[in-house]
Amino acid sequence: MTMKQHASKKDPMDPRLFTGHPLTGLNLGDFDGEARVLGRRPVVDEFVPYGGYYGWGLASNMVVTTALLTYSCSRLIGDMLDHIGREHASLIKSTDLGRNGTSHHIFFDGIRSVGNSFTLLTAEKVPGTTDYLEALETLTEQRFPNKLSLMMPFGLMGRLMLGGYYVHDILETGEDGELRLGKRFRDDVVARASEAYFKLYHGLSAAVGVGCPMGRRVPGEEKTGVEDVTDAFMHVFRIIDNESEVKGSASFIGLR
Repeated sequence: MTMKQHASKKDPMDPRLFTGHPLTGLNLGDFDGEARVLGRRPVVDEFVPYGGYYGWGLASNMVVTTALLTYSCSRLIGDMLDHIGREHASLIKSTDLGRNGTSHHIFFDGIRSVGNSFTLLTAEKVPGTTDYLEALETLTEQRFPNKLSLMMPFGLMGRLMLGGYYVHDILETGEDGELRLGKRFRDDVVARASEAYFKLYHGLSAAVGVGCPMGRRVPGEEKTGVEDVTDAFMHVFRIIDNESEVKGSASFIGLR
């Protein structure tokens, strides 16, 4: 599987969603555009630009990790996804992905959402960390992708990333030394954006409620669906990161 850059096709933000809110453009460093991932029968070959404080080293590994997970998802559990699509067709149809794609796209978007969460949270340096791997490990350990999934309305994360935007000072350190989502992000940006989103997507809001259902813990289960996907994402990311250190690039990864 090879990865190369191509012209960016950014999705402009709807002005009704963020009027008056302070958004900052992602610093993509040496990576100016989207990535096109090519391989054996790729499921999805275009990805949102990942980038920020940690630069191209993190961005390239994130893109390859997302590509491998979506590829594996289709190859390994494609029949299961088809079954879920038939059993829950009415709910899936309520989403933008359900109207325009298949049940496979719902799962692919869940994988991509974890990557988008990491992108949003690493647009600036993660306090108390020294490199991008430690930053991702810290964010995973403290369940930040899951926290975002519960508080952000459906589709908001993707729109931010497609537009190449993030929120300044999204993370802050509490008195106990633990990281937490910044007050302005929680009380200003997300709250007001949620209100605007629910007005625009009333039918979808009625179907899925506030936040992602997969971010809620099922009684008797140790982790949520979002946490399971995050663990899988990090497992593959560590392998890709180690491979890129050995070969000096994440641009070629063998699919076995």
